[in-house]
Amino acid sequence: SNSCITLDCTGILEMANSNIWGEFDGSIFKNLNQLVYLDIGGIRFNNTLPDAITEIPRLEALYAYDCGFEGELESFMPSFKKIEELWLDDNNFSGKVPKTLSSIPTLASLSLSNNALSGSLPTELGLMTNMEQLWLFGNLLTGEIPSEIGSMSSLQILGLEDNNIKDVAMPTEICDLGLVALSADCTDAVTCSSDCCTCCTPPCPVANLRTPNRRALLGF
Repeated sequence: SNSCITLDCTGILEMANSNIWGEFDGSIFKNLNQLVYLDIGGIRFNNTLPDAITEIPRLEALYAYDCGFEGELESFMPSFKKIEELWLDDNNFSGKVPKTLSSIPTLASLSLSNNALSGSLPTELGLMTNMEQLWLFGNLLTGEIPSEIGSMSSLQILGLEDNNIKDVAMPTEICDLGLVALSADCTDAVTCSSDCCTCCTPPCPVANLRTPNRRALLGF
């Protein structure tokens, strides 16, 4: 029979804010070889992102915001092979923004806001020419803002406010991108002209240019 009514065959799985609690080993996500869209936002079943999710071979969109996840992004980020939109905001991830992000060429929308990420931003971000929107606000980031971000030729939205980036100037290479939205702590910590930065005082409005076309994700 060509009919398929099991979870193994689903392309879209929406579990956001489900009333799930307790330990959850992630085994439900194994063998979901057709899954391209997964929303588990608001479910606090674990403090680490299950490996089975990062190993879903066709996954293009993952929304895992406000899940209470901890640990370092470096431990699982490179496992995503086809991911286009990845939202991990409002968790407790720590450590640095990994250089290995640049090994995911498909990634176009990444939200890491409101975590506990620290250190400086990697210059390798400049290699991510498909990235359209990148939210990093609400972390503990320090150091320079890499001018290499100016090489992110598809970038339209960049959120850097509410961090510990101080006594630096917004690189002209980033200003030259003419972003739709560029937010930073530019009232005091970051020098950025009003014709470059669009918001200098948190909370800044969060623009989102991408809305998932679920039919397209499924190949209809």
